[in-house]
Amino acid sequence: MIKSTWLLAFLIFNIFITHAQQWLKVELDAPGGVYALWNSGDTLYAGHDSIFYYSFDAGNTWNRSARFPDVEYGITAIQPHNGVIYAGTSGWGVFRSLNNGDTWEQFSQGLTTLGAKEVSALALRDDTLYATTIGAGVYRRPLSGNGVWTAFNEGLPFSTSWNVNTISNLDGDLYAGAGANGYFYVNRKNTGHWQEIQFDQFNGEINGVQSFGKSNGKIVLSSHEAVYTSDDNGLTWTKHSFGIGLASTSSIVTRGEKIVVSISKAARFYIYYSIDNGVTWWRDDMQSGVVANSIVIAGGNIWCGRMDGLFYKPDTITGVEEDETPQKTTGTGLSVYPNPAPVDGTVTISVTGTGQHGSGVLQIYNIAGEKVYSAVIENTLTTKLSGFASGLYIVHYTSEHGSATQKLVIVR
Repeated sequence: MIKSTWLLAFLIFNIFITHAQQWLKVELDAPGGVYALWNSGDTLYAGHDSIFYYSFDAGNTWNRSARFPDVEYGITAIQPHNGVIYAGTSGWGVFRSLNNGDTWEQFSQGLTTLGAKEVSALALRDDTLYATTIGAGVYRRPLSGNGVWTAFNEGLPFSTSWNVNTISNLDGDLYAGAGANGYFYVNRKNTGHWQEIQFDQFNGEINGVQSFGKSNGKIVLSSHEAVYTSDDNGLTWTKHSFGIGLASTSSIVTRGEKIVVSISKAARFYIYYSIDNGVTWWRDDMQSGVVANSIVIAGGNIWCGRMDGLFYKPDTITGVEEDETPQKTTGTGLSVYPNPAPVDGTVTISVTGTGQHGSGVLQIYNIAGEKVYSAVIENTLTTKLSGFASGLYIVHYTSEHGSATQKLVIVR
């Protein structure tokens, strides 16, 4: 009987975790995949097969652009600047719109070599637009005057690094994920060449950078093999391997010390996250049967461009605000019992681990990131769940000695 009860609790727990993490689909008026996302504040842009979708209210309402002329497959990169939207495509070069997508015009003058119109990413530095390509390296184009695209490949080895997956502007320096052998390339501001930097030893398996980010001074990159972090400007790297094999695509979002990474392999994608600047990592989600191309966070939601469309779910990672950020002590944890817990029942929360505990603050957040409970805790606290609706909650403990987070599921 006891065994059956625990089995039932385990199944209920997993059902509610799955339900709480369920992605909701935006019903766009055209079927197909979403390959690129961009956001700033409440503005969201989504690149579809040959249509550009946009929202100015954090995704509550969506509108569509005109169709890109002659483009059949894949808006792969988006970069707005001074009221103009620039978009890279898979095989048709770069387009721009001066009227928020009502019309599009070719902006590919100079992209003439083999592979130059296979655009993988766009980045902006000052008044110059940079485009990475699959097969022709990096191009740049001034946005003032009548300039054209010119190759910007000094320092990129032709034999290994002209397939460039991504480019990011991190505090004025350009980071390019080129090649597949454990290296990437940096162009420091006011220099004319790329510097080669090794982030891992080549072990015979493909390992190229797919995405870059910066988290509270720490550089973060995701590659085919793992996620890597560096707190000395790329001189040394820490590898975070999640044991899921080689990734086909990945995407990084950072908010302060919180890092969110989507990782796809074959027909499956995962969401991993860190809330302590990349020191420890947790898995938030796994979805089978689909590939994730890009993620952003806006309006309290995680948005995901997938091969089956545009999806979103509540952001319970970066959306949980902490009153303070204490120094982390390794070994601090939380025990929540029972879990799942019944509505109007009681739950006992204990601080665990090998580190010092002392008096701390315990806070509980709902799925929307709203604080619904706060109390001082020494080592153990028992509280009644009256007023709590069924669903997923985040329990967070902070003290001068460390912090810990745990999920709580409340069931009827």
